[in-house]
Amino acid sequence: MESLQKILDRMAKGPAEAAPGEYEGPVTVRHGGTFDGHGATLWVTKGPALVVAADGAVIRNLRVEVVGDPVQDVAIAGGGHAVTFESVEVHGGVMGVPGVAEDWHLPSGAALGDFAPDETNVACVPLALPEDAELACHMDGVRAEPAHLVAGHPGIRLTIDGMRAGTTLYGDLLLTTGGLVRRIYVSGRAVKGAARRCDQMPASCDTLPGNNGRPPENRDASPRPDRNASRSSDGRAASAPSSQSSSCGSVVLTAVHGQRVPVQDDVLAVRYEDGGRPGGMDIDAYVFTLGADNRARSDDDLFFFGHRDGEAVALTEQPGSPDLVQITLSKVPADVAHVIVSYAIYDEDGAPPFSSVRAPVVRVTGAGQEAVFPLAGLTVEKVVVALDIYRRNDAWKVHFVGAGYAAGLARLCGSYGIEVEG
Repeated sequence: MESLQKILDRMAKGPAEAAPGEYEGPVTVRHGGTFDGHGATLWVTKGPALVVAADGAVIRNLRVEVVGDPVQDVAIAGGGHAVTFESVEVHGGVMGVPGVAEDWHLPSGAALGDFAPDETNVACVPLALPEDAELACHMDGVRAEPAHLVAGHPGIRLTIDGMRAGTTLYGDLLLTTGGLVRRIYVSGRAVKGAARRCDQMPASCDTLPGNNGRPPENRDASPRPDRNASRSSDGRAASAPSSQSSSCGSVVLTAVHGQRVPVQDDVLAVRYEDGGRPGGMDIDAYVFTLGADNRARSDDDLFFFGHRDGEAVALTEQPGSPDLVQITLSKVPADVAHVIVSYAIYDEDGAPPFSSVRAPVVRVTGAGQEAVFPLAGLTVEKVVVALDIYRRNDAWKVHFVGAGYAAGLARLCGSYGIEVEG
């Protein structure tokens, strides 16, 4: 895959765009103009990851992350004026960008601990904001207030509807200001015998109830759901299925764009579903196995309806739906670092784009786990990268991408070094 720095340097000649995926930084924006990351992730172990040195730059649809210490380190550094961010998720600080406050100190995660089942629980998440922000909650059965957060020391009040014992709560809060998005992961569990949470919002909300009055620790970067609890496929927290003999069932996570979760199972099954599409429209699955440079080793690294089986990848025909994708991670060759799962609309007769497809989702299942990923926000795309299953330090993670190209499959293949004829 072409380096992100080379892509950004093309802004000198006009708008630039990146293929969905992960790019290691740091990089510098040296020219004004527009860059579209299509949901790509730019990461570094030590910041800054992105330096915006040009005037009049517009950066959109990008996730910028410091994976070392996002609480203390800088993810985006400035220098240029009249810089515009649009749907840029940042994990780390922002420094030197005119018009953007610098003193953000957010916890990456808020672990609520155990709370009483079958009752309404109220918890407080403390914040210290340098500027106003809009709040969105991505957890069904949970209400987050206030929707508009005022600069200073507000807290977020979470009202959790009655949940059955054994239910794991896992989701996130999004804070948006000036086109920059910051995410706080929230976790907790309804446990029989646990005390009912009924926190009062203090004026400063400078302690997190459940931590014995201590300020929350920032080290909880991404609380993981309990393997032995469950959530429903529509994102609501759910009790264990009645078919389970134990009090807890499998974990079901509703994933969002840009989210990354560890893989705990060797075999993953990936299934595409939607709520309806125009008559005659065909959607096909395409899987790429790529090296650490995000490039295919050969044309045999593309798996589709005409090349269904490989050492680690198998596609099974599903009547009326894209192929079911099965990936055995222990069989992935050592020189493969990414397994990309994508879906393309067959476009021989100029088929409409993904905006005409109702409620497309991807389900990722393993032994005792399931993640549901709504492919929300698609418009003119003819091909979408759903997942990047990647290996780092001998561990596998799933990156939920959900972005693609209007130019279709040939454009995507080209970004991975595969030429498509016709």
